[in-house]
Amino acid sequence: MVKKHRKVKTTVSVSLEGKRELAFFDYLCDLFYNPETSHITVERKFGGDSDSIVERAIRKSSYDKSFAWFDEDVKLSSEVRRSLEECWRQKFDASVSDKDLQKTYNKDNRNPILIVSNPRAFEGLILSLFNIHLDKTADTKKYKNAFDGHTKCGGDLDKEKEFYKKNLPKEKLEKSNNETISLILSIFGDK
Repeated sequence: MVKKHRKVKTTVSVSLEGKRELAFFDYLCDLFYNPETSHITVERKFGGDSDSIVERAIRKSSYDKSFAWFDEDVKLSSEVRRSLEECWRQKFDASVSDKDLQKTYNKDNRNPILIVSNPRAFEGLILSLFNIHLDKTADTKKYKNAFDGHTKCGGDLDKEKEFYKKNLPKEKLEKSNNETISLILSIFGDK
């Protein structure tokens, strides 16, 4: 009698910042998630700052992949940067921005893998996919207002998900040259 070999699933943990990110992530799951090849756990503790999101991802480093997805508007503390140095086993240049930490120091994608929504916040990331860019002095509130104006969803997460379905098809996301989108899609494995 031949034994059937079970395929080993990749375990993935995703710590994210807010409900908007979750609505977008749920949409991406509809497009890319294959439960036969991976098991994704989403940390659904919304709010907090970049530090708390990275700390949650560090605690999940035993997963095959652990992602920390946060906005660039609140900088990581020196204490959390030291924790990342320990995880990644290397020292950082203090002048490197949060969004460049992953690219500069973690090319091997050791846990946690950082995903920094930019410019400024998640809303800026989505707007950039539509070539909508605000001036460099725009604060997070201006990005949120521009996002609401562009999507016309008024903060309704179900409407946002419908907006993504209509305006961000799988092909557009896969062909995007946006580094942050590429990192987000890496959650689902090789595409």
